[in-house]
Amino acid sequence: MKIIGILPLLAAASLFLFPATSCSNNPDDPEEIPVYTASVEYSYTVSNELLSLADIVISYSDHEGAAQKDTMYTTSWTRIITKNTFPCEFSGFTVQYTLKEGTTLSQERYDFSDGYTTSLILNYKTVISGGSPVEPTVVLRDHVESYLRTHGGQTHGVYALDANGNVIQ
Repeated sequence: MKIIGILPLLAAASLFLFPATSCSNNPDDPEEIPVYTASVEYSYTVSNELLSLADIVISYSDHEGAAQKDTMYTTSWTRIITKNTFPCEFSGFTVQYTLKEGTTLSQERYDFSDGYTTSLILNYKTVISGGSPVEPTVVLRDHVESYLRTHGGQTHGVYALDANGNVIQ
């Protein structure tokens, strides 16, 4: 009988000497996971008419920061750029249009629809996503050249991360 009386005392003492711990999946108490890879995905889409009338050049920086230029030959363009050292910056992409040499504008109206998306991906999980959906854009023949000169030139998808992989811009 004495052994049975001591067991509850030993059990209580062990709780004080060896407190219980648990691994929680509580989202209010997340465990810090270091960022070891960061990527951006840039996508740009244009209408067939815009692609057929304009030379479309997209400028961006690659994973080493070197300036790159791609000419669009299809209605969709996508680039994924990955970096594994921090701090780092993704400088975005810029689109420029030029009317193709020798183009004759025979229609009264043209569909110059375009749109883009950008995503910032940390440790293979998208944390920021945005853009502008492809929406119908009708340009009259008399305004095509001025539209191409003035449309584009904006930079999309600029992100910066500090030494710990935290987004600062």
